Amino acid sequence: MWIGQQERSVHRLPSCLIAFIVGCLAAGEVFSTEITVERSPGGAVVRIDGQLFTEYLLKSGNKPVLYPIIGPLGKRMTRGYPLAKSDGEKTDHPHQRSLWFSHGAVNGINFWLDVGKVGTIRHLEFTRLASGRPAVIAARNAWVAPDGRRVCEDERTL
Repeated sequence: MWIGQQERSVHRLPSCLIAFIVGCLAAGEVFSTEITVERSPGGAVVRIDGQLFTEYLLKSGNKPVLYPIIGPLGKRMTRGYPLAKSDGEKTDHPHQRSLWFSHGAVNGINFWLDVGKVGTIRHLEFTRLASGRPAVIAARNAWVAPDGRRVCEDERTL
């Protein structure tokens, strides 16, 4: 068994070495980019080399979301509905807006859906917005029941 294990290790070495070299080359490209985070009327905008990457929207349905999320080739990585209409895009699950954080049941209140008797996640404040490496969006939010009672708060760092 030791010989077989040794042989497997020898066969993995070149691919590990290749992965390391490719990673180093890619890191050089990645680390030359500029990432900025700036306040916007709707929340905070993240740009990579001046191009929109995403926006942290304070109000979208009943929770803050990241929308849109733009990939490296300039294409949207998440669907537009219900924030934007696109030809041929499904219009189901209106509560699923791009990228967001929530739970279906917090002390018996549904914060996942956004229709009916559901809770709302309200942005209270940005605790940090920072450009560079790492770029940071940190926010404090209140989770509010349909009757206005505060269920909990969260502090999230993206």
